[in-house]
Amino acid sequence: MKKIVAGVFLTIFLLAGTFSALAAGSSTKTAPRIVSVSGNGADISVSWTVPEWSGLDSYEVQLGRTNENGTSFRAVKTARTDSSETVYDFTATQRGYYTARVRARDVDGKDTAWSGNGTVVVVNSEDVSGGGGPFHTDSSRGPGVKRSEGAANGSENGGPGVSGAYSSSAAGETRRRVRVNTYTANGWQSDNVGRWYLFPDGSYPVNCWEKLDGKFYHFDGSGYMEWNRWVKESDGSWRFCVASGEMAVGWNDISGKWYYMEPANGVMLGGGEHAIGGRLYYMNAGGDRVQSAWAGGHYYGSDGARA
Repeated sequence: MKKIVAGVFLTIFLLAGTFSALAAGSSTKTAPRIVSVSGNGADISVSWTVPEWSGLDSYEVQLGRTNENGTSFRAVKTARTDSSETVYDFTATQRGYYTARVRARDVDGKDTAWSGNGTVVVVNSEDVSGGGGPFHTDSSRGPGVKRSEGAANGSENGGPGVSGAYSSSAAGETRRRVRVNTYTANGWQSDNVGRWYLFPDGSYPVNCWEKLDGKFYHFDGSGYMEWNRWVKESDGSWRFCVASGEMAVGWNDISGKWYYMEPANGVMLGGGEHAIGGRLYYMNAGGDRVQSAWAGGHYYGSDGARA
């Protein structure tokens, strides 16, 4: 009897050790969740959530072939990103149905389970012939030549009193055409440089404001939409493109300073005292609002209004 009991305890002990070893070799932390899988021709962009646990080290993201319903997965490309990245762009080389999945790795080198598959995107034959994109005659993508370093469209560099902002002066061309229009739909387009807009005639806006879907957007000299960016007009006035690309109107907090843009045209109010919404505010020469300070013989409170 004693031998049987001892054998039972030994078996339990060995099983417990096995389960502990298995647990030590794998992570029970939750996997990231795919937010979106979107396609633009052969270019496929994948984004995912950040896991809600500490010790995150990196991500492994896979692009895979699937069926029309997205119920299968055959990996065709794998990439690893650091913990600060939650978006990765792939380029498909063959037509078909594609989806993606992602998993996280902690600082101990343990991987989570794979996330579920994302949505299904379709890559057509025309998307992978000729290199993709509107320019089939060279290696560039998107509507125009890529901007030079320091001229990224997502920067608040420049602005009132600072050089380096784009100008919307229409001294030059405001329309260009794609060399070969292979796009299956007009309207907003995206590539690895930014967003741009394709008109039905194959042209796209450059160096100008354009009203689209009832809102104004500014496009730079290469034809890409600007965002978080000051725009200096040919008459010396200033406008601003918010994070979504739309022209700013009303009060806007830009880099910790408050500015007021005319609701009718988006022009920033200049220096001096202005009546806004039945109250008086004072703007510095650069257009930013005076707060908790004296100006022009009057005191302006923490909200910028004259006391």
